Amino acid sequence: MTSAKEAPKKAGHTNYGHLFTGGVAGAVSRSATSPLERLRILQQTSAAGYKGLGTVGSLKLMYRNEGMLGFFKGNGATVAKIAPFSAFEFYFYELFKSNLYPGTPKNKLSYMQKLLCGGLTGVVASTLTYPMDLVKTYLTINQDNAVRVSMIDQTKIIFREHGFFGLYKGWGLSMMGIAPFIGIKMSSFDLLSNNFKPSEEKKNKMIYYNLTNGALAGTIAVTFTYPIDLTRRLLQLNNTPGHSYTGIVDCCSQLYAKEGFGGFWKGLWATYLKVAPMTAILFLCNEQLKRMINIQ
Repeated sequence: MTSAKEAPKKAGHTNYGHLFTGGVAGAVSRSATSPLERLRILQQTSAAGYKGLGTVGSLKLMYRNEGMLGFFKGNGATVAKIAPFSAFEFYFYELFKSNLYPGTPKNKLSYMQKLLCGGLTGVVASTLTYPMDLVKTYLTINQDNAVRVSMIDQTKIIFREHGFFGLYKGWGLSMMGIAPFIGIKMSSFDLLSNNFKPSEEKKNKMIYYNLTNGALAGTIAVTFTYPIDLTRRLLQLNNTPGHSYTGIVDCCSQLYAKEGFGGFWKGLWATYLKVAPMTAILFLCNEQLKRMINIQ
């Protein structure tokens, strides 16, 4: 009877540990790639002066207009959102695997089973943190150094102009994008980690495998889901200067009319440059922290 009671306690401890490792890993990875994240959103939303510029040219323009701090504008809001999101991401992913398939060892789950767990994880984690993501988007596209708007002030502005549901503008489309993105990212990392790992005598090289697997998992996920994320960003900015849409179809129609099919992939190169190192750092930090505090 004693051992039977200890098992649930151990599982619960493991799940709560993922909140810590995921939160820290998310904050570290996103801060390290903040300049590329801001560049991606500026290109996606066709911010003044950035349309048609390449990655290097855009970074130079950002530095010339806003200085070094421009690379990290909105990063405080980003970390405030990504830390809890990553905590929920790793926590709920493990929770869904344990509860949806209780009799199956985690390393024996199929790719589709893990994909389902990752998709559900994306919906839950994104819903819990969505307002912060929306506020971060508004703060990131602000290029006026003379106007300093805090995360709290921006939240009040959105609430005053659009009400409570304004904080969830674009939520439906976001769920369509985040579910497959998180599902593909988490399940791909698991799949890669199970098949691409060092031998027992080379365990000290695990750090390089985690970096590589994390980068590949993020790149695979964003390749399949990028157009949805772009459309989501544009809908979040609906009813702001330069952005007026009646819905998803109208947003896509306007984008196609203005920029053609390639418009759905604008900013993708900058996204690759950001996602690969970000997910590499994310999974590396998470795995290292798990090892340090003995979380399975």
